[in-house]
Amino acid sequence: MRTHNRFTKLWALVALAVSGVVIAAWSRAGVAAIGNPDIRPVEFGLLSLTPGQTARLTVVNPVLSAPPEPESQARRVRLAFDIYAIGDVENRPNPTSPDARLNTLRFLGRQSRVVALMPGEAASLDFTAAAGEAHISAVMLGGPDTSQGIGNPDIVPTLEVMEGGRTIYTHPAFVKGFNPQPDPPGAQ
Repeated sequence: MRTHNRFTKLWALVALAVSGVVIAAWSRAGVAAIGNPDIRPVEFGLLSLTPGQTARLTVVNPVLSAPPEPESQARRVRLAFDIYAIGDVENRPNPTSPDARLNTLRFLGRQSRVVALMPGEAASLDFTAAAGEAHISAVMLGGPDTSQGIGNPDIVPTLEVMEGGRTIYTHPAFVKGFNPQPDPPGAQ
């Protein structure tokens, strides 16, 4: 009987030690949470402009009431246009291709500005195509460090293309909030 009690106690002690080691290893590894899908860079894709056309990236802070902490009132965002040109792997401008329908684009640079938006404020950044066709990608970055690819879920971006002072194309921001769906067929 005493042997059975010793083995039971020994087994309980070993199980306790192993579970302690497992818990310690798991807590040191840390738990990686899936990021908020609303907090990401906002990219509008590639857009081609002809000479004289202007792309305008506009952002709005729709929050109308200021938070109680003064340091958290402004939302910092970076508005950027990534500029591309037709090229090839040897970086030759305007390469000739046997397939005239295929254009290879290469990254030239980024024009960007950082803006701090107070509640109810908006800002915009314009890019006007000069001579020749321009290929751009509009990007909005935000968060505490505006160089990181972290979007700001409070900021609403919109991209528009203008020609001669008139808007010819608008790419609206996301639809956020509750989106009620109709009842399934047959449900009353």
